[in-house]
Amino acid sequence: VSGMINGFDFQKNLVSTRNGVFKLHIDQKMLKGSNSKINQSAKILIEETVITKEVYELPEYTKEILEKNGLHEKYVNLRQGKKNEIQKYLSRLKNKEILRKHTARLLEQLKTNQPVRIP
Repeated sequence: VSGMINGFDFQKNLVSTRNGVFKLHIDQKMLKGSNSKINQSAKILIEETVITKEVYELPEYTKEILEKNGLHEKYVNLRQGKKNEIQKYLSRLKNKEILRKHTARLLEQLKTNQPVRIP
């Protein structure tokens, strides 16, 4: 979210609690900038900030090789963060030979149940 405390601009993440309520933690920088003190009332304005993330696709070559080798399901079951890391790295490669090399490495790691690591 972004907002203001007594005219001081800030950008922060809300913290989710167990019961579905969100908290805004106000740190020393925010207190100092807004000329506020602990246990003192302040005027707070909050608005949602929408941040868009770039989405990376797995290259067609890699998709085809995974499917041919019966490893697509294993790839899909990797944790989302790992898949994002792999897709980002592989989709940015311009050299086809390097893409083939890293796809072969990915296949080997999936086949042998090794931890999947992309450089």
